[in-house]
Amino acid sequence: ALVGIITNKDLARSVARADDPRATTAATLMTAHPTSIRPSDPPSLALSLMQSGRFRHLPVVDTSSSPATILGVVDALALVHHAVHVLTAAVVAPPASRSHWALLFASRAAASDAAPQNAP
Repeated sequence: ALVGIITNKDLARSVARADDPRATTAATLMTAHPTSIRPSDPPSLALSLMQSGRFRHLPVVDTSSSPATILGVVDALALVHHAVHVLTAAVVAPPASRSHWALLFASRAAASDAAPQNAP
C-alpha cells in the first residue's frame, strides 16, 4: 500500500530547514498518506484534485492501493490538450448525430446578427 510520497516540495522544505542529509530518512521527508486516484477514475477527477490541492504529482494506485504510477503536471497538461483538441474538432466539424451543436451555433449566429452594430 502507498504510505507516502516524496516530492520536490518535500525536498525543498528539508533544505530550507537545513536538515542533515545523512540523518534524514524518507519517513521524515515524505508526505504521508497522499491523495491518490485509481486508473478507473475519470481524468477530470485527477485534474480537479491536482488543481484544488495544488499538486504537481498525483499517485495512481491499483485496487490493493499499491502504487501503479504517478500522474505529473505534464501528464495533466496532455489531458487538457487532448480535451481541447476533441472540443475544437467538435466545434469545427460537429458530427451529424449531434444536432444540438448545430442548434447551439445557429442560435448564437442569430443572436450575433440581431445585435446592434457600433458605427465608427
